[in-house]
Amino acid sequence: MEVNSGSSESKDSNISDGASNTPRSAADSVANAFSNQLAQVQADLAASKAYALSVEEELLNLKAETAVMAEKQAQEVSRIKIDSEIKSQAISSGLIDLDCLPLLDSSEITLDENGNILGIDTAIADLKSKKPFLFADTSRAGKMSSTARSALTPKAKANTALPVKDMSESEYKRSLKRVAPSYSRRYN
Repeated sequence: MEVNSGSSESKDSNISDGASNTPRSAADSVANAFSNQLAQVQADLAASKAYALSVEEELLNLKAETAVMAEKQAQEVSRIKIDSEIKSQAISSGLIDLDCLPLLDSSEITLDENGNILGIDTAIADLKSKKPFLFADTSRAGKMSSTARSALTPKAKANTALPVKDMSESEYKRSLKRVAPSYSRRYN
């Protein structure tokens, strides 16, 4: 409850302002609503900027991690290429056992930007000059005496035997002499 201890002038001023007070309060409420909306939008904008900065920072971190992973994978691929080329060259140069490959000085072997492998020939030549017993004697023309050579497969003989029931008596006796010579002597 409101107690009015003012004079009559204050009542008159309240009455005269009352008519203009209503439109003024509507404008003030609209202004307050817009101010509240503006404050909310500014708060949302600040939150969005903070989120965008965190996402951008995360993106930069992921790009850095991806670059590191790509570099590691490129190094792994180049190492695999170098290792396979070393094995191939070692076999073709006559290395007796691939278990001897750790004796090869691979510090000079590199992969250039075109994918070519450099330094293998000199590394194998150095190993061959230092430890010639690890390599097969390839001086014999066309023959390798190493474990890496391919062996010829024996040729299969043609099976010319006929079934016993289709043989004549003379063919049977000849085959019996070939298969069991002692049997044919005893029972003939």
